[in-house]
Amino acid sequence: MSMQPGLNEAMLSVMIGESSLSQAASRYQVSKRSLYSALRFAKQAPEQRQQHLQRVREQLMANIANIDSRLAQQTA
Repeated sequence: MSMQPGLNEAMLSVMIGESSLSQAASRYQVSKRSLYSALRFAKQAPEQRQQHLQRVREQLMANIANIDSRLAQQTA
């Protein structure tokens, strides 16, 4: 997830109770959807995040292998 400028500040503002999700999104000029998603991801249990990252890594490695094999076929 690429972070928008202000997203970290907006997340912190909501987490410490300084402002609501809508107020923080408006103040830091981020979309409510991206702020909500970032907060939800941040609150997930660490093992869930680790499992998700492992699946993403495996998919990326599979994609790289697929691209490598296609390039090898094209150059052969």
